[in-house]
Formats: sequence, C-alpha cells, structure tokens
Amino acid sequence: MQKKHVLVVGCGNLGSRHLQGIVKISSPLEISVVEPNQNSINIAKDRLNEVPEYHHTISWYDDVSNISQPSDLVIVSTNSLGRSTLIQQLLKNNHSRFLIEKIVCQSKEEYESLLKELSIHNAKGWVDTSKRYFPFYMALKENFSQKKPVHFSVKTGNIGLGTNAIHFLDLFLWFTNSTHIELTENLHNEILQNKRGKNFVEFAGIINGKSNSNSTINITSSLSENLPILVDIESEDKQITIDETNQKIIKSENLPNIPFKWMLQSELTSSIVMDILKNDDCHLPSVQDSFVLHTELFRIFNNHINKIQNKQPSLCPIT
Repeated sequence: MQKKHVLVVGCGNLGSRHLQGIVKISSPLEISVVEPNQNSINIAKDRLNEVPEYHHTISWYDDVSNISQPSDLVIVSTNSLGRSTLIQQLLKNNHSRFLIEKIVCQSKEEYESLLKELSIHNAKGWVDTSKRYFPFYMALKENFSQKKPVHFSVKTGNIGLGTNAIHFLDLFLWFTNSTHIELTENLHNEILQNKRGKNFVEFAGIINGKSNSNSTINITSSLSENLPILVDIESEDKQITIDETNQKIIKSENLPNIPFKWMLQSELTSSIVMDILKNDDCHLPSVQDSFVLHTELFRIFNNHINKIQNKQPSLCPIT
C-alpha cells in the first residue's frame, strides 16, 4: 500500500510536538516539514531524537511552494496571522485535509472566506482543540446526563485567555452536546503582551458563556502566576473538580474513579492523525462547527480592545 503523506507547515514549539506525535505512528509515512527558521528546525530535530525509533521518511522545506505532491493531511501550526491565506494557497495546490491550530484566523470575514474555499474544493478541516481527546474527559462525559444543564467553572492563573479560553469553551460545548454559545466578558482593563510577538495581545479576567442547551460556563484567569488550572463540572446531581495542573480530582460519590492524566500534544497528535488518515474524520470540531465559537471570541475581545483603547481592530490580535 502506498505510504500516506503528511505535511507539517510551521515547526516551532507546537509544530515540533505535532511532528513528535506523527513519527510515533507505527505505519510508515512520508512526512514533509515546511519551516523557514533554522533555529526552529534544530529544535524540531532535537525533539525527533527523543523518539526512540521510527520508520518514516522526513523531508525539510523552507516554503510551501516547494511542495509538489498533494498530501493526505496538512497540519497547519503557524500563528493565526495570515493563516487563512496560507490554507487557501494549500487548497489551490490540491491539499484537501487539514488539522488547523487554533485560533484558525483573526476575523469573521477571514473565517467565512476560508469556509467558502473549503466548500469549493470539497475539502475538510478540523480545529485542534484537543481536550476532546483526553481519555479522562471522554470517560467522564458518559457519566453526565445529556438532557440536564451542566455548569462549568474554570479558575486559573495568567494562562492567556486569548490563546487558551477556546480549549475550555470547546470542551464545554462538546461535553454538553451544544452547538451554539453566547459569550460575555468582564476582562481586566490592562491588555497584556503576548509572548508570540507584537502582532498579538493577551487578556486576563472573566469570560462567561451560555449554550443553546442552557448549560453555562465561566472562565476566570487572574494576573497571578503559577496557580493551578481548576475545572469544576456540576449538574443537578453530580459534581467533580479537576486539578489539571497537579492531576488530582475531587468528586461526588455517584461518579466512578477515573484518573486524570495530562496529555502531551505529541500523545494527542498520534491519535488524531491516525483517526483522520483511517476514517477521514476525528473527534475534534470541524472548521464549520468551530465558526460560532471563534466569532464570539473575536467579538468580545475586539469590543474590549475598543473599550480600552478606543479603536476597532479589523483583525482580532489573538493566536
């Protein structure tokens, strides 16, 4: 059987972890990596050396235009700025299956344009909000009634809501079988620097959400450092608190003992990629499914920037 071809575009910190996960797959693959930054390439190769043994062909490129062969899957792990244009370029070069890092892009208009192009090219994409792949949450979901409202409460230190709120919000939507959400915010007045560069910002404070299933969520990110990530899930008759940082749980007696294990991106990527290559689908939200959540985040963050800085950005500067 012909080897499957996986293309990784962007091999920085997260992309190199994706690459680690891909090479752990047992079936031999043809892997192409696009990364122009030599330092990132060196880090990625060091991380590949952490994998004891693999049987894949890996080729390195500095530009997507140098990739002549259509892939079976593209992992897009560049930052959000310009990502929509990049994916549309890949579509024109006959790539049709995408695992896309969040945030997918930076505006509703970019997102709508991307959805249109995916449809035109009969292509599929999934968004890497990968808490859905944690075995703990998969097992826990089966123990909560899907007919009763559920409340999520997430409390943590300064993790960056622009970067990380989407993980908890997507987990909440999936856990409650919801398809829509309305968000409100009570964010800190200080707009924070983002470690990924001057084109991006970060936020702390509170995000509240209510889904179409009448379930609710609030996420509180303080300015303090080194606080654990605490996730509380409560229904009419069940409650559990998960300390994700320290991998501990406190639960009500009517829930089974399910150990929590923090999953590394390299562990998650192996399962996600295998599912897509084998089934042409996976447990992650499709790009279409994640549209509502993205546009709600664009709205509340841009409104907050407008309130604090008296300007309305055309792009939401999160990644």
